Amino acid sequence: MNYEKYAAEQEQQRRIQYKFGSKEYSFPDTFRERIRAYTELFNIGEGLSIGHDVFFYRTHKLEGELHIGCRVIFADDITVDYSGKVIIEDDVTISEGTKIYSHKHDLYKLSHRENDNAIPVMTTIKKGAWIGASSIILPGVTIGEYAVVGAGSVVTHDIAPNTIVAGNPARYIKDNVELNNDG
Repeated sequence: MNYEKYAAEQEQQRRIQYKFGSKEYSFPDTFRERIRAYTELFNIGEGLSIGHDVFFYRTHKLEGELHIGCRVIFADDITVDYSGKVIIEDDVTISEGTKIYSHKHDLYKLSHRENDNAIPVMTTIKKGAWIGASSIILPGVTIGEYAVVGAGSVVTHDIAPNTIVAGNPARYIKDNVELNNDG
């Protein structure tokens, strides 16, 4: 993708997100317009609920992919970097203040400040997962089905299905049997 096309696309997405992501579009009579704008702009399934100040963006001229399933809930003030690939499956809840990343840098490359060395990776949040407030999901991790990430956690590695984790870095707390309605 050439830089001019990338820059124009990013500018259009920012303008739409700043407009429809504002608190003005949080009221019942305008909320439907927010949902329509986000679903037209991104690959999002039915039943989306999205708060204000939710931003999806790409950096470093990476092409990125964003796939959001059905009945996903985004609370307020969430940032999703889809410079790599981000997959958020059905029935996921992402609480306020969460940051999700999908690219990293080669820290051993001394020229990382002079030459762009962003590496796109895939970050996945599986069906029914719940991400607590102000959590940080680092690039390349997979959060398993019906896993719960406690508020303020920093997820640095894959999280097993049906578990509860918390902390910095996020650590196993216990199994999650309450939220899994499948069995």
